[in-house]
Amino acid sequence: MSGTTLTHAKAPPLRLRQWVRFRDLKAANVVDNWTQLRRLIETEGFPSGRYAGRNTRIWTVAEIEAWLDDRPPAAERERDAERAATVEVR
Repeated sequence: MSGTTLTHAKAPPLRLRQWVRFRDLKAANVVDNWTQLRRLIETEGFPSGRYAGRNTRIWTVAEIEAWLDDRPPAAERERDAERAATVEVR
């Protein structure tokens, strides 16, 4: 081969999901304890995550951020609670 060089196309960088565990959720002030986490999963639509091992539950950062983004603003939630507590008398 007379001076021919082969060039390989550069592969795009590998993009892995970012995973968090319970301790990360706690450190970020998303939850305080496992009981609160369980309640959020059962009643508030918090993602249930997946198991990476027998006793290791993990979540993607993206699914946690999506859940947080879907939460109503505090003022809206308080207003809805006040409306629910108001009894209309006729």
